[in-house]
Order: sequence, then C-alpha cells, then structure tokens
Amino acid sequence: MENLVARASVLVAAPRRAVWDALLAPETITKIMPVEEVVAAWRVGRPFVWRFAVAGWRTRVEGFVHRVEDERLLEYAFVDPHSRDVLHVDNVHRVTIELGDDAGGTRVAVVQDANVSKAARAHAEGGWRLALNNLKGLVEEAHRRRPAHGEVEGA
Repeated sequence: MENLVARASVLVAAPRRAVWDALLAPETITKIMPVEEVVAAWRVGRPFVWRFAVAGWRTRVEGFVHRVEDERLLEYAFVDPHSRDVLHVDNVHRVTIELGDDAGGTRVAVVQDANVSKAARAHAEGGWRLALNNLKGLVEEAHRRRPAHGEVEGA
C-alpha cells in the first residue's frame, strides 16, 4: 500500500487560543467538518467517535487521541469509514494538526498519512482545505464580533 501524505494549511486572523478552542469544541466540530454528532471528544489516550451522513449513507468515524499539547498540537488516528464500510479494510490514518503564530494570526497546518492512492490523497487534501476554511470563517467571525479590550459589549 502506497503511503501518500495529505497536507493543508490556513492562516486564521485570530489568536491561537480562539482557534484552539474552536478546533476542540464538540459544538464547533459539527460546523467545521461534515459531522452531525460528536459522541466522544478529545482526551489523550481515549477513543473518540463522530457520526455523520454523506449522500444518505450513515456512518461514523472512530479514532484514538495520541497527543494534545494545549494551543499547539492535536494528534489522532482514525479508521477511514469508506475503507471500512465499502472496501471492508481497516485503513488507519494518523492526523497531526499544528497551530503556530504567523504574521496576522494563527497558522493551522494539517498532515494526514496513509492515503492509499493519489486520488485518495487529493480527496483528503480537499476535505482538509474545506474544513480549515470553515474553521477560519467561524473563528474570524466570532473574533470580529468580540468587543475590543476595554469596550463594553452592546454599547
């Protein structure tokens, strides 16, 4: 099996804490990714489960959290639901999401390994670009709505 690595990144015009909080909150995961329900959230050494439907096909993502470094890194593995449900093969991806300071905000970079073909890698990169742009829009909108330091909200 060929191991092609998918990569995607985005610059979010907001502080790392705001990006990190949105990335890990179950209620925002459903706005960032095509996930309907977060059954279990991010806890190091613990499994997680997300449920979703695509074109009427109901399934779940099951994974395991390997590392969480506050405001910096999230690393997890998950079984590809398409491979599991359609091909009946357990293809396990490892995903690393890193946050870093960049001019004007926070750089979010994702790496996903174990893509079995160039088409699978391209699909993963497209999915991650969409998810990262959703994250960017969500966080930047929330950041714009926050009152500036010293201002009173609604004044």
